[in-house]
Amino acid sequence: MRVGILTLFHGNNNWGGDLQGYALKAYIEDNFKDANVDLIKYRSGVNVIYKSKFEQMEQYGPSEVIKKISERIVKRKTPADGLLKKRNELFEQFQKCYLTNDHVYTDEELSELAKEYECLICGSDQIWNPNVARPGYFLKGIEGTRKVSYAASIARDRLSDKEASAMIPLIEKFDFISVREKTAKKILDGYLKGKKSVYEVLDPALMRTREQWSEFIGTERYETEPYALMFFFSDSSAYRSRIEAYCHNHGLKLIGIPHAATYIKSDEAGNYEKAYDVGPVEFLRLFRDASYVFTDSFHGSAFSIIFQRQFCVFERDKNTKTSKNSRLYDLLAKFQVSDRLVRNAEDVDDVLRKEIDYLKVNAILEKERTTSGEFLKSALGHCEEKQKKKEVTVADFQKKSCCGCGLCAQVCPKKCIELRQDNEGFYYPVVNQDECIKCGRCVQKCVQTMQNDQTLMDAYIGYNPDESVRKDSSSGGIFNAIASAFIDNGGVVFGAAFDDDYSVRHVRIENKENLSRIMKSKYVQSDLKYIFDVLAEDLKKGRPVLFTGTPCQVAAVCQFADGLRLREKLYTIDFICHGIPSPGVWKSYLNYISKGSEVHEVNFRDKSHAGWHDYYLHIKYGDNSQLNESHELNTYMRLFLSDKNIRPACYYCNFKSGNYMSDLTLADAWKIEKEYEPWADDKGTSLFIIRSHKGEILLASCDSNLKLRKSNYEFWSKMNPSLVTRTQVGGGRKKLFSDFSELDESAFWKKYSPIPRKKKIRYIAKKVAKVTGIEKALRKRV
Repeated sequence: MRVGILTLFHGNNNWGGDLQGYALKAYIEDNFKDANVDLIKYRSGVNVIYKSKFEQMEQYGPSEVIKKISERIVKRKTPADGLLKKRNELFEQFQKCYLTNDHVYTDEELSELAKEYECLICGSDQIWNPNVARPGYFLKGIEGTRKVSYAASIARDRLSDKEASAMIPLIEKFDFISVREKTAKKILDGYLKGKKSVYEVLDPALMRTREQWSEFIGTERYETEPYALMFFFSDSSAYRSRIEAYCHNHGLKLIGIPHAATYIKSDEAGNYEKAYDVGPVEFLRLFRDASYVFTDSFHGSAFSIIFQRQFCVFERDKNTKTSKNSRLYDLLAKFQVSDRLVRNAEDVDDVLRKEIDYLKVNAILEKERTTSGEFLKSALGHCEEKQKKKEVTVADFQKKSCCGCGLCAQVCPKKCIELRQDNEGFYYPVVNQDECIKCGRCVQKCVQTMQNDQTLMDAYIGYNPDESVRKDSSSGGIFNAIASAFIDNGGVVFGAAFDDDYSVRHVRIENKENLSRIMKSKYVQSDLKYIFDVLAEDLKKGRPVLFTGTPCQVAAVCQFADGLRLREKLYTIDFICHGIPSPGVWKSYLNYISKGSEVHEVNFRDKSHAGWHDYYLHIKYGDNSQLNESHELNTYMRLFLSDKNIRPACYYCNFKSGNYMSDLTLADAWKIEKEYEPWADDKGTSLFIIRSHKGEILLASCDSNLKLRKSNYEFWSKMNPSLVTRTQVGGGRKKLFSDFSELDESAFWKKYSPIPRKKKIRYIAKKVAKVTGIEKALRKRV
């Protein structure tokens, strides 16, 4: 399902506008599995109400007209041009990161959007403010797609006859209508008179939790000292002495964000730190870490509520015809904090004496989130059903719905599907439409649609007492014991191995001497295309087959065997998967780091240097020179473990909710010291989850050769959260792959090779802690 959002984002250097746009995109992507969401670039100089700048002056009173004219004169050139250069660059970087559709649409091109998207959403923010009213924000002239407004703001307490006559006929054409403020709902209900339902919903920024926003911006702080934050769009000089006095009395530094919308000369005065270089991320950090917030902004108030800050809100432009204060009144009333409103300077001290009860506020917020989510579910649900009907082949799937297993190409009766690399280096199915018969078999067999209700989830921990095997294994050497016993009993084993060029593909092993090829972790996606037919031949002959791979690869093989009705002899092992790195990125890294030397050996989990916890990436070259780097410092491993170099589908993994198809799951028993300290020797201990009777058989075949202990599944789901929790999109992922496709190989790796100073210091501290014995004690406590 493709969803396009038209809102105040592209070219809009406004913190609230940019963050609400990002938040709506993120919420839909998080809650609608098959949604592919674009923030649409849109540019227009047309107002659907006022055809000229002169006409636009009709909405203002005389004093406002004079103010507007003077602002335009001042705006031509001000000291802010130099002061805010860095701020504008930060906005540009943020917008570039989340604007996924490169084309800039004009009013003449709006009708083309219906061909691109199943659903178009207008909102949130002041898109229906008569002063802003662009044709695109009303989806004017667009037919043939679902039209939704989400949390649109009129930002007025009334519409003039001229404004209503232009806006209401356009709003009536929406399939679903929602607004952000109670006042806006009242206005539209009065004009629509029941012909269309109007819903009041939350601003998208409020749909993201405090934890989600904190994760988004990381742990870095804008300021380490305790401080109060001052964020005004209007002239705050009338209140500043009282704000400064409050900070002095409470031992708080005062930080202000000057020139929020336009240059205000008085912003340069005053005894406070001026935060000029503030983009959307810095803005969030300032709110999150503030001890108190003073603002006249809607989103300033909203983020104060999100981060549970004590705050007070000031009216602005309250005696004007175009006052936007109704937004603030409605927001504060919704959360029952109207007592935070400062109507004049004398009210400041009274407001400051009161504290916000966030238990009550949070209860209201959760209820409102549910209501707003239900609106989006209703509005977008129809689009999802429509999209399902359209999906005839896997070519209709979005990238986040494809794990790259290749099963679709294998089951295609016309063999008209092949996997090709995209610009991120991942493989995706490409359908030859001339050969395709639209049978839908590729969609029917897709592993992303599989469900498995498992009831058996028995957890064990253990290791292989053969020290040489344990040393050469990524974890505790359990797989080697299971696979060896399986071969001894007449079976064959399939697993991931390095090819001659150190790409990774699945191979067939029937001799124990070759098991080392498929031991150890390979942090790159493996190619399955050569093994389906070979595996089928073994199953048809009645030979037991043990397949090991990622959860999605195991699901593909199970689905394939089910189609042949040959599942009985198939045994499967998967592992707790953090995500699948790009084969293209791996190939590029290996080529860059080897500098033309022939590669003879690669080990992603070399324990010989610093143990199991601080495993190294080891690469040996033909001249016997070596690369040995800790996974915490190595460039390739850092990009993987920071959740950037990961396949898009992994962020929406279908197997993390107990939906594993395997008979047995293997993993590292990280934090083993909390479960059984005698085994905390840093040599590697395995965790394995028995998921079926076949899993019990696999373990029973070799348990006499292993050190084993029964354990607790719930405990390990907390110690190794990747067992049940999807990996979240790493910050900077889009930029990483943009650079990967645009920069030459050398420039790309040089850009991402430098190790952050904090990372180095942290790593050195950990090494010292290990040598002194502190690390083991800390790991047991934390």
